[in-house]
Amino acid sequence: MDMNPFKPLIQNCEQFYGKVISVKEPLNKLFLKLSLIKITV
Repeated sequence: MDMNPFKPLIQNCEQFYGKVISVKEPLNKLFLKLSLIKITV
């Protein structure tokens, strides 16, 4: 059995960062599209 007191904290951080990345990825794609539109205009 693992006796690491930080394990729940680490798991919560992984879930949190997963949510942050899932939000950031579409935003990055949107900004990339906007920047390409600005360059072509």
